[in-house]
Amino acid sequence: MEQPSGPQQRKTLIENAVRYSPAGEQVTVQSRHTPPWVEITVSDTGGGIAPEHLPRVFEPFFTTKEVGRGTGLGLAQVYGFAKQSGGAATVASTPDCGTTVTLFLRRA
Repeated sequence: MEQPSGPQQRKTLIENAVRYSPAGEQVTVQSRHTPPWVEITVSDTGGGIAPEHLPRVFEPFFTTKEVGRGTGLGLAQVYGFAKQSGGAATVASTPDCGTTVTLFLRRA
């Protein structure tokens, strides 16, 4: 699976947050430098991810969308990019409260 570039993986996270948040909900993008990491966090105040789906969100082809509505590759590619870059990705979510995805990338 081809890994997206840095800007592409950030775009994917933001698009997912907007797509799964109802109109009027908040999407926040933050970054901070905590040596040796650059942390990029995308949070939304949408519906959150069901607890039973949370362990699988970074798996290639895992999706809860209807057939034809998505491939399940977006978060898998983001995770792959982070790992290839020597970093990591985490996800935290609470149903009806929102989701936060954080990338930890080694600063060059």
